[in-house]
Amino acid sequence: MTRVVLSPDSQLVASSSEDAIIKVWLRKGAELWTFKGHSAGVTHVAFSADGRILASASRDQTVRLWDITTGTALYTLESQSDDAFVLLFSPPDGQLLALGSADATVKLWNVVTGALVDRIQDHAGAVTNIAFSPDGRFLASCSTDATIVLRDLADAGASPRVLRGHSSPVNSITFSQALRGESKNPDGGPLLLVSCSDDATIRTWDVARGGARSDVVFIEANDLSPVYSVAFSPDMRLIASCGSAGHAVALWDRKTGVLQGSIPAATAIRSLSFSQCGRYLETDRGVLDVRPVSRPQSHTFVESPLMEKDATRSIALFIAEDWVKRGNQNAIWLPEEYRATSVVAREDVVVLGHRSGGLTFIMISPP
Repeated sequence: MTRVVLSPDSQLVASSSEDAIIKVWLRKGAELWTFKGHSAGVTHVAFSADGRILASASRDQTVRLWDITTGTALYTLESQSDDAFVLLFSPPDGQLLALGSADATVKLWNVVTGALVDRIQDHAGAVTNIAFSPDGRFLASCSTDATIVLRDLADAGASPRVLRGHSSPVNSITFSQALRGESKNPDGGPLLLVSCSDDATIRTWDVARGGARSDVVFIEANDLSPVYSVAFSPDMRLIASCGSAGHAVALWDRKTGVLQGSIPAATAIRSLSFSQCGRYLETDRGVLDVRPVSRPQSHTFVESPLMEKDATRSIALFIAEDWVKRGNQNAIWLPEEYRATSVVAREDVVVLGHRSGGLTFIMISPP
């Protein structure tokens, strides 16, 4: 099993594997669709924001679009790369599909027509991650060449900005969650970009100033280990990071760079993001509760009705090597044949993808 992903509404699960087959499942484990068409292993799958389209990237050098409503193929797109690093739809409406590859390119397709919009080669090394700003205006990419490139998609004549500062491959980039229709953050500040690298640093960049470094230039990991993924909290007061050292998630004060605390994870985490309410971190190994770690004076949990629903329905389900954990407690022991290569967890559902290509669905009742 190469990937397991949840639809935005958490009602569907998509899985991909080296057998070139993609499956879509209902959240309780009933199979909905089987998609065949690729001729080599499928490495990435991604849902559009409305959950109606699924994209898949394969070692056969194609990207395919599938209609989730009808179960039919929409388009076959030529990626010209058999080693994709990232595949994602643009916000807020999913009009563009972006693919970052080992061939140092970013490709953009129009999802409605299937036409190639642009083939961008701003880097000298593999593109390791891509991010769109929340309104879809800005596109950022990072690379093994230690650079980040920022593009304004609303201005075709604008030159890309190359952001330099890291000294090793850049692993991940994320935009802050700007207010709708504005290039500002929820705290009233400018739209920011955060990056992390194998050089053990985290850096923030001011998008409105063309990617200029922000006041806190970097936060250095004490053990000088690579940092894999970073994310802003919704209130912009914290930065969360995960890396290769200690199997823990670190929480930093964004303005001062002071470590606020850490969450032990018992296994390596490669990617993370905050939930809408800011109370949880959603990772590639499940959900971690931020509340016992973050200090009340340094982090505000959002209490809007939509985000409060997000908070109350969440259960901190996390998959360590041999346990499904609920909070800090071991809940279900996993025999060796059930240990996962891919994981998604949301609300009361855990889905484990296995090396054999099979999936295990586990329903856990709220406490």
